[in-house]
Amino acid sequence: MFALSLRSAFDINLAAGQSRSLLTAWLVFHVVGGQVLLPILFATFLFTRAVRHPVMVNMVATWIVASTIACLVFYGGEYYYDDPEQAAKAPLCKAQAAMMQHAVPPMLATSSFALIYHVRSTVRTTIVKDLPKAFQWLHTLRTAILVTLPYVTFAVFSLAGGISVMSRPNEVSLVRRELYCALEHSSMSIVSALFSALVLLATAYFEISIVLTLRRNSTGQREAGVEDSFQRALLIRVVIFGVYCIVGFVLSVVTVFVSTPAPDLFIATVPVVVFIVFGCQGDVLTVWSFWRKFKTPSRPSIKGPRMKIEDDAA
Repeated sequence: MFALSLRSAFDINLAAGQSRSLLTAWLVFHVVGGQVLLPILFATFLFTRAVRHPVMVNMVATWIVASTIACLVFYGGEYYYDDPEQAAKAPLCKAQAAMMQHAVPPMLATSSFALIYHVRSTVRTTIVKDLPKAFQWLHTLRTAILVTLPYVTFAVFSLAGGISVMSRPNEVSLVRRELYCALEHSSMSIVSALFSALVLLATAYFEISIVLTLRRNSTGQREAGVEDSFQRALLIRVVIFGVYCIVGFVLSVVTVFVSTPAPDLFIATVPVVVFIVFGCQGDVLTVWSFWRKFKTPSRPSIKGPRMKIEDDAA
């Protein structure tokens, strides 16, 4: 099935102005990053000692879902670049247009926001104080909201996108976005892009808050003669992920006014970046290097609770 899909994707007559190399890069990033590397990371977080908070695991899951949707037409063998009318009749092409163009960006923006918000809350709670035990149920409620919010967002925008596609099925093609099926003109896609931009703007705000808080805390530790390398590593990972969020915010705005595959191609690299950023951690690498015996690294002796991105903090 994969071989047939591969042949149908690349054994085609691309329309004028469409690049075979661009399509190849798009598919490689999504297949390798979103359907090979991220499932490995997802399974590692769920079934090994390298446990992570549900919000982080959920962020990985949303990117797996997004990459799968991005490859729907590829797996279905429906890359009809040379015949937009035939593409419009393909069920998978219509489904991809409804989800990829309208629902996937808000879902990814919301899952990124949920992760950054969780990290920011963890940092503030660790540095200040924990909630009283009588209010610990708020942790569970907050986690449930952060985990389900991306899927609720996805469902709402998928429904709206599906209505737009079904009302104008003849306008679905691979011409406008070049890499995946989309409506030629969709006001709903503008709403989707603006919603994503607003969410990512809020994400950038919390990202800045995290950096400032950790910087103040790190300065205090240095003055006290204590250093936490784990905290520094956390800061680096969060900053890298946050930079991608900010770039995603800019690209979301750009795609509203300019029809170009460049933003989509950039976003296709995110699954690989997520794998590298959150997969290159000591405990994860130890699990993957199962044939070697590692000693559990000792952590610096610091009084008080430590910040961990996987901690369940308010």
